[in-house]
Amino acid sequence: MGGCTICAESLSGKAVSCMTCDDIYHLRCIESWRKERFIHPLHSDHKLKLKLIRGSKSKKCTSCKLKITKYCLRCSLCKLSFHLKCSNGVDVLEDIGRHRHTFYKYWINDSQLARTCNVCSTQCGMSFYGCIYCNFSAHVECLRFPGMVKNRVHQHTVELTFNPSHDLMLYCALCDMILSKKVYYCNQCDDMFHTKCIMSTDEGEAASEEEQVRDIYMMSIERHLLNKVGKKKKHSKVSNDEWLERDVMLEDTDDYAQDSSGEEDNNSS
Repeated sequence: MGGCTICAESLSGKAVSCMTCDDIYHLRCIESWRKERFIHPLHSDHKLKLKLIRGSKSKKCTSCKLKITKYCLRCSLCKLSFHLKCSNGVDVLEDIGRHRHTFYKYWINDSQLARTCNVCSTQCGMSFYGCIYCNFSAHVECLRFPGMVKNRVHQHTVELTFNPSHDLMLYCALCDMILSKKVYYCNQCDDMFHTKCIMSTDEGEAASEEEQVRDIYMMSIERHLLNKVGKKKKHSKVSNDEWLERDVMLEDTDDYAQDSSGEEDNNSS
């Protein structure tokens, strides 16, 4: 008996077979497939979904950079995909928190202090994103669009959300172009930004050690104050439950549109 079509591991005991294509699956893999979303340490800010890669629309695994031929764990919001084997092989160390990360763009000039990316396991280099509350570190390409982030582009921590405008055209505070449906929002300035304007792959201007210490200190104060007084609500009248419903709906819509157009992912963009 061959391996499971989803996880590629050997089959033993009871299994499920497709009458059309003769693919064979573990029962546990079928049950996992039916679950709508997964929380995984490789990409803990957003939920992942088990997806079937159809036809020639291949994708690359964000973790190992190799081609995905059939099934993967997919974040439709960030357009990131992972092999099941890569996700199963991840060990969450004690110094990496199981929480929603708050990322800051670090600059470390000393190669002896270089961090290793927790997503792809290669060295991060001089600039990288790290959680200020634990030791999770990653390249910008391996994160794409985290939930909470601070870098030199804007003076405050920004949060990923959805553009609440239905009738009005809102503009990015950085490039002055019309905003798309997914935006970064600053609770202090009430400004919104394109996701790619905040999470640019350009290196940008390096921050000194003193500036980084100050930034992280201010991020901690911002987080404390927001937790104390609550986030501003004026930029949106949508409830938390409605935001979640829109999140799931827009993720699935994005994936369907991309699959229908035949475009391939470019995880390095």
